[in-house]
Amino acid sequence: MTIIGRMRALLIAQILALVVISVIVLGGLRFTGTLASYYPDELLPGAVAVKNLNIAGQQYYLDRFDPRALEPIRERGDEALAALEAVIGTDGTSSRVRDAVAEMADAWAALRIEEGPTAGRDTFPVFQESMAEVDDILEELVADSSREIEQVISLIMQGVTLLATLIIIASLVLTFFIGRSAKRAIEGLFGPIRSLADRQLNVEFDQSGKHEFSVLARDLNSMSQSLVTAFSTIRERVLGLAETADEFSNSSERASTNMQTQL
Repeated sequence: MTIIGRMRALLIAQILALVVISVIVLGGLRFTGTLASYYPDELLPGAVAVKNLNIAGQQYYLDRFDPRALEPIRERGDEALAALEAVIGTDGTSSRVRDAVAEMADAWAALRIEEGPTAGRDTFPVFQESMAEVDDILEELVADSSREIEQVISLIMQGVTLLATLIIIASLVLTFFIGRSAKRAIEGLFGPIRSLADRQLNVEFDQSGKHEFSVLARDLNSMSQSLVTAFSTIRERVLGLAETADEFSNSSERASTNMQTQL
């Protein structure tokens, strides 16, 4: 492969590496977005339902002396409990959450049927304890979700950093070898070129390899052979002219001698 071809391949490899990094980052961000959506899609409706059920329990305990006001409170509490059960009914909900919600549902069921001054004396504290437990679980889930998101982001950053480091190292190594190959090829031309400068025409350039400098070496060898041929031709012609001049000189001397003899 030529040196330019190697540089082109290195550039293409760097572009492909950048594409891979982009895919990893986009995939990680999408996964992180899925985790982040877990809170608004699952935890937030559950937290709202718990809050509404807690409000219903508080109102029921305060209005236990007014039977007419209890029925709307029962309906709101039942709706909040149904919404909470719908949330935890999805796949992946832990048994701890289901058990806590089941205890809270039992406490609400025991509280909502009582009326009068003694209503909630025993059941309301149990209801409050179950509500507090569910609140704690929701806070833990939010904290766990945040930690998972942070871990995913950290893994993405570590992976991108590692891949970028490998790309930089590989680019430096390949650039070093390509540069060294070009340097050797150029240095291989220096010696024969100096010989040409010293009028030594019978030189041979190293034309091994398939890079651009091999093509240059072949052209220089052709030029050197052409120069040798041209100088040989010139030398032969100069020698021929010298012989002709000698013959002409000899002829002139003989003619001069004959003329003197005749006189």
